[in-house]
Amino acid sequence: MDKLKEKYKIYSIPSARERIGDALEEDKKHHTLVKQCAKSFAQTNLSQRSGYEFYFAEPLIEFGSAKKGNHTFDLFLYNEGENRAIFVECKSSITDVRKTLKEVELSRDLVLEKTDYLSDTIDIELDP
Repeated sequence: MDKLKEKYKIYSIPSARERIGDALEEDKKHHTLVKQCAKSFAQTNLSQRSGYEFYFAEPLIEFGSAKKGNHTFDLFLYNEGENRAIFVECKSSITDVRKTLKEVELSRDLVLEKTDYLSDTIDIELDP
């Protein structure tokens, strides 16, 4: 039994380290992608042509864990001239399309639920 326990320790530690390392690498890729997207709409030629400016990252993050299943978008872009907002979800990779679509749907539902709160917070009247 002791040999089995020792063997398990040897093989389980690298696996745990590998999973943690992979998760950290995925998180790093995600943050890099979010930064690139945000910079693209921060007083650039693209933002001038489209009319959309980067306002802030992770809108409604304070509600992300308020109830089970809540998800939030990564970026909030706003077009002042048209009073329109775009909520952006950045993905460095997708392994489960259905799960990703469900998360986007939950994020959208949270935005619709918290439109008044968001409007008050950023002092812009958003129309769902």
